[in-house]
Amino acid sequence: MDLLIERLDAADDQVVMAVGRSSAQFDIGDVGDLVAQHLEAALERGVEIAVLMSPHIVDTLPPSVGERYSETFADHPEFRVRTAEGLGGTFNLIDDVEVCIEVPNPLNPGEAFAMIDMKDPEFAADVREEFAPRWETAEPLAI
Repeated sequence: MDLLIERLDAADDQVVMAVGRSSAQFDIGDVGDLVAQHLEAALERGVEIAVLMSPHIVDTLPPSVGERYSETFADHPEFRVRTAEGLGGTFNLIDDVEVCIEVPNPLNPGEAFAMIDMKDPEFAADVREEFAPRWETAEPLAI
Protein backbone atom coordinates (compact mmCIF):
# COMPACT_ATOMS: atom_id res chain seq x y z
CA MET A 1 0.00 0.00 0.00
CA ASP A 2 2.99 2.28 0.54
CA LEU A 3 3.57 2.38 -3.21
CA LEU A 4 0.02 3.55 -3.93
CA ILE A 5 0.24 6.26 -1.26
CA GLU A 6 3.58 7.42 -2.68
CA ARG A 7 2.15 7.61 -6.20
CA LEU A 8 -1.00 9.45 -5.06
CA ASP A 9 1.26 11.98 -3.35
CA ALA A 10 3.31 12.36 -6.55
CA ALA A 11 0.29 13.02 -8.79
CA ASP A 12 0.27 16.47 -10.35
CA ASP A 13 -2.71 16.46 -12.71
CA GLN A 14 -4.95 13.41 -12.58
CA VAL A 15 -5.58 10.11 -10.82
CA VAL A 16 -7.83 7.52 -12.42
CA MET A 17 -8.83 4.57 -10.24
CA ALA A 18 -10.62 1.49 -11.56
CA VAL A 19 -11.90 -0.93 -8.93
CA GLY A 20 -13.49 -4.10 -10.24
CA ARG A 21 -13.25 -6.33 -7.21
CA SER A 22 -12.74 -6.01 -3.47
CA SER A 23 -9.64 -3.98 -2.88
CA ALA A 24 -7.60 -2.97 0.12
CA GLN A 25 -7.87 0.59 -1.21
CA PHE A 26 -11.47 0.79 -0.03
CA ASP A 27 -11.39 -1.26 3.18
CA ILE A 28 -13.08 0.21 6.23
CA GLY A 29 -9.88 0.00 8.26
CA ASP A 30 -6.78 2.12 8.46
CA VAL A 31 -5.71 1.41 4.88
CA GLY A 32 -8.92 2.78 3.34
CA ASP A 33 -8.80 5.82 5.59
CA LEU A 34 -5.17 6.42 4.65
CA VAL A 35 -5.93 6.25 0.91
CA ALA A 36 -8.87 8.62 1.39
CA GLN A 37 -6.66 11.09 3.25
CA HIS A 38 -4.16 11.08 0.40
CA LEU A 39 -6.91 11.46 -2.20
CA GLU A 40 -8.16 14.45 -0.26
CA ALA A 41 -4.64 15.92 -0.20
CA ALA A 42 -4.39 15.37 -3.97
CA LEU A 43 -7.64 17.26 -4.47
CA GLU A 44 -6.26 20.12 -2.38
CA ARG A 45 -3.27 20.25 -4.77
CA GLY A 46 -5.65 20.56 -7.73
CA VAL A 47 -5.44 16.95 -8.91
CA GLU A 48 -8.51 15.68 -10.74
CA ILE A 49 -9.71 12.27 -9.52
CA ALA A 50 -11.93 9.83 -11.41
CA VAL A 51 -13.03 6.56 -9.81
CA LEU A 52 -14.72 3.81 -11.83
CA MET A 53 -16.19 1.02 -9.72
CA SER A 54 -18.14 -2.14 -10.25
CA PRO A 55 -21.71 -1.78 -8.92
CA HIS A 56 -21.04 -4.93 -6.89
CA ILE A 57 -18.23 -3.14 -5.07
CA VAL A 58 -20.47 -0.17 -4.28
CA ASP A 59 -23.04 -2.55 -2.77
CA THR A 60 -20.43 -4.12 -0.47
CA LEU A 61 -18.80 -0.94 0.83
CA PRO A 62 -19.25 -0.22 4.52
CA PRO A 63 -21.37 2.78 5.54
CA SER A 64 -18.27 4.73 6.59
CA VAL A 65 -17.13 4.90 2.96
CA GLY A 66 -20.47 6.38 1.87
CA GLU A 67 -20.29 8.86 4.74
CA ARG A 68 -16.78 9.96 3.76
CA TYR A 69 -17.88 10.26 0.13
CA SER A 70 -20.89 12.41 1.10
CA GLU A 71 -18.93 14.59 3.52
CA THR A 72 -15.67 15.05 1.64
CA PHE A 73 -15.79 14.08 -2.00
CA ALA A 74 -19.33 14.22 -3.44
CA ASP A 75 -19.47 17.98 -3.93
CA HIS A 76 -15.85 18.47 -4.95
CA PRO A 77 -15.71 19.62 -8.61
CA GLU A 78 -12.54 17.59 -9.31
CA PHE A 79 -13.79 14.28 -7.85
CA ARG A 80 -16.05 12.03 -9.91
CA VAL A 81 -17.26 8.47 -9.38
CA ARG A 82 -19.04 6.25 -11.88
CA THR A 83 -20.06 2.61 -11.95
CA ALA A 84 -19.81 0.05 -14.72
CA GLU A 85 -20.29 -3.69 -15.07
CA GLY A 86 -17.52 -5.99 -16.20
CA LEU A 87 -14.53 -4.56 -14.35
CA GLY A 88 -12.25 -7.45 -13.44
CA GLY A 89 -9.33 -5.88 -11.64
CA THR A 90 -7.96 -2.81 -9.94
CA PHE A 91 -5.55 -0.24 -11.31
CA ASN A 92 -4.58 3.39 -10.84
CA LEU A 93 -3.49 5.65 -13.69
CA ILE A 94 -1.35 8.54 -12.49
CA ASP A 95 -0.94 11.65 -14.67
CA ASP A 96 -1.41 9.57 -17.85
CA VAL A 97 2.19 8.31 -17.62
CA GLU A 98 2.18 5.73 -14.85
CA VAL A 99 0.01 2.73 -14.02
CA CYS A 100 -0.18 0.97 -10.64
CA ILE A 101 -1.81 -2.45 -10.98
CA GLU A 102 -3.05 -4.32 -7.94
CA VAL A 103 -2.28 -8.03 -8.12
CA PRO A 104 -4.71 -10.25 -6.20
CA ASN A 105 -3.39 -12.92 -3.87
CA PRO A 106 -3.70 -16.21 -5.78
CA LEU A 107 -4.57 -18.03 -2.55
CA ASN A 108 -7.03 -15.39 -1.31
CA PRO A 109 -8.38 -13.32 -4.25
CA GLY A 110 -10.09 -10.79 -1.97
CA GLU A 111 -6.69 -9.76 -0.63
CA ALA A 112 -4.01 -7.73 -2.38
CA PHE A 113 -0.80 -9.65 -3.06
CA ALA A 114 1.27 -6.90 -4.61
CA MET A 115 1.13 -3.64 -6.50
CA ILE A 116 3.10 -3.22 -9.69
CA ASP A 117 4.12 0.29 -10.77
CA MET A 118 4.75 0.77 -14.48
CA LYS A 119 6.20 4.12 -15.49
CA ASP A 120 5.65 3.73 -19.20
CA PRO A 121 3.81 6.51 -21.05
CA GLU A 122 2.95 4.21 -23.98
CA PHE A 123 1.45 1.57 -21.70
CA ALA A 124 -0.36 4.29 -19.75
CA ALA A 125 -1.78 5.63 -23.03
CA ASP A 126 -3.03 2.14 -23.90
CA VAL A 127 -4.70 1.86 -20.48
CA ARG A 128 -6.27 5.30 -20.92
CA GLU A 129 -7.54 4.27 -24.36
CA GLU A 130 -9.23 1.19 -22.87
CA PHE A 131 -10.57 3.15 -19.90
CA ALA A 132 -12.06 6.14 -21.75
CA PRO A 133 -15.03 4.41 -23.45
CA ARG A 134 -15.87 2.52 -20.24
CA TRP A 135 -15.91 5.83 -18.36
CA GLU A 136 -18.11 7.50 -20.96
CA THR A 137 -20.78 4.78 -20.78
CA ALA A 138 -20.60 4.34 -17.00
CA GLU A 139 -23.35 5.58 -14.69
CA PRO A 140 -22.65 8.39 -12.19
CA LEU A 141 -22.61 7.09 -8.63
CA ALA A 142 -25.91 7.57 -6.82
CA ILE A 143 -25.88 7.21 -3.03
